[in-house]
Amino acid sequence: MKKIYQSNKFKKYNKRPIKSRKHKNFSERNFSIPKSEKPKSYGSDSIKIPLEIKCNESLCLLSQTKDSIQFISRIYDSRNYGYINNNRIIDLNFENLLNIDYCMISVLITLIDDFNGKGIFFRMKLPNNKFISDYLKDSGLLNKMKDNSGKPFRVSKVSDSIFFEKGSGKLERKENIRISKAVQSIVEHLTGQKGNFAVLKTIFLEICGNSIEWSGPKQQWLLGVKYEKDKVIITVVDLGLGMLKTINKKFKHIIKDLNKDEHEVLDGAFDKKYGSKSQEKNRNKGLPFVKAKFLENKISKLRVVTNNVILNFDDTRSSETLKDYLNFSGTVYRWEMTKSNLI
Repeated sequence: MKKIYQSNKFKKYNKRPIKSRKHKNFSERNFSIPKSEKPKSYGSDSIKIPLEIKCNESLCLLSQTKDSIQFISRIYDSRNYGYINNNRIIDLNFENLLNIDYCMISVLITLIDDFNGKGIFFRMKLPNNKFISDYLKDSGLLNKMKDNSGKPFRVSKVSDSIFFEKGSGKLERKENIRISKAVQSIVEHLTGQKGNFAVLKTIFLEICGNSIEWSGPKQQWLLGVKYEKDKVIITVVDLGLGMLKTINKKFKHIIKDLNKDEHEVLDGAFDKKYGSKSQEKNRNKGLPFVKAKFLENKISKLRVVTNNVILNFDDTRSSETLKDYLNFSGTVYRWEMTKSNLI
């Protein structure tokens, strides 16, 4: 049997003038869009206007968790995506926004970076309120976004968003260095002098170690630092399975016997260790170390949001388990630091 490239039909095809071939330019092809989702073509451009995802006047993950999780769910809904010049686009409309917390901003930064890596890009209409608009710019949220005309926003220098790849099972040396530099910057901002704070670095390592230990390959977590007058807001965001789901999955035989609400189960992870993926005994001090340092006033206003649970370490009575249909896929740690925490 003849090879296809040796057939007469193939040879005749190759003798035809190049200009008679009507293939698309290679750069215009898009292999990432499933066949069933391809938009209509108009000349060289492919256009399907994305549906705007509008937010309410307030987006605060800690105080308005329900609305914030629902907003995040709409970002994950592919029916809202559009296509412009063969690029997947998500349009966010923040025109009516009057209030947003840094916790929510950190989640959005992590989402945007994750989606960008998959070839999905974001545009945004800024809030009409100038104070909130400037706050979004300073937070670093807009660093990887474009405005409605396709122009990039200016890069913020008032906050740090440090991404770390997880899945290797340990922190690399370069990642340890980046954490050390972040700690030094925080100390300098609060005291006006360069220095280190070993407790804070250990907290980072314990939280990040917990994230890396249970994560899948080629995923990321974010260390966010927002510098404000006389204080620093710190977040760690991991958009993986979520801490509570991981605990329930790995230790369901233990959890079942406890007969507790899910926020109480999660709180138990900060009081004692259910187990370790590596099966190592007493891996450093784990999450209990983080809670201990909060009780010693080394960090303030510690909150954890994961899956359908909110933990408030300032007031455990306000910790709660959300309704089943509300589920945040991931874990967010958030706390504040002032000069008094360094003593």
